[in-house]
Amino acid sequence: MAEIRPFRGIRYNNDQAGDAGSVVSPPYDVIDEKFQQELYDRNENNVVRIILGKDEEGDGPSSNRYTRARDAFQGWLEAGVLVKDEEEGIYLYAQDFEANTSGGPVRKSRLESSHWFGRTPWVRARFFPTNSRCRVPRRIGSS
Repeated sequence: MAEIRPFRGIRYNNDQAGDAGSVVSPPYDVIDEKFQQELYDRNENNVVRIILGKDEEGDGPSSNRYTRARDAFQGWLEAGVLVKDEEEGIYLYAQDFEANTSGGPVRKSRLESSHWFGRTPWVRARFFPTNSRCRVPRRIGSS
């Protein structure tokens, strides 16, 4: 059984970040290199810098797209570009695409261990697209 709890969300402060349309981006898996650059150029606080950072020449363990995502996330929090809500809540979202609309609640969840060959049932149902996607929350310190 899932345990669902509210949490204190982190969101853009429009007074600091600028127009909301300039800081949002579509999901990482639909962004090509050209569009990634357009999002980078649109606003220095565009979320693409966190969800799909650029690889740069000379990247290594101490400096790479994940460390840059972490630094951007922490810097935006410190500068007030991102703010943590005062009260806990369960947040609703919607994403409109040409083909369909998706959305639902965003909340803090915990699944009871119900192992199937060492995996919980939700992992069996949907494997992560790439190991890279798992690294972003861990590296920026938001998980």
